[in-house]
Amino acid sequence: MSVRLVNPNGSHAVTAQMVGIAARVLPGVVGQTLADMPPMLVTPQELDRAADAVAALSFGPEVDGVIVAAFGDPGAGALAARIGVPVPVIGIGAAAARAAS
Repeated sequence: MSVRLVNPNGSHAVTAQMVGIAARVLPGVVGQTLADMPPMLVTPQELDRAADAVAALSFGPEVDGVIVAAFGDPGAGALAARIGVPVPVIGIGAAAARAAS
């Protein structure tokens, strides 16, 4: 199984930290940083830009699932709708809410 952990900001260091945490329960998780984004998403404009970038991502057949690793889940819904059922997409905000309920 191959899960892609997408960090919608431009911080490779943060992506590496998140992959390290996720790898404890998802061996082989692969990180992807949106390098053309700022290191932190703090304005509505940055979140909108990140959402558009995430929604436009493409993955090969080796990817079995996608985690959008930003609490606001930017672009996760649009990406899921675009790529369809074969590849589940979840944001960490939605995952946290599901786990808490």
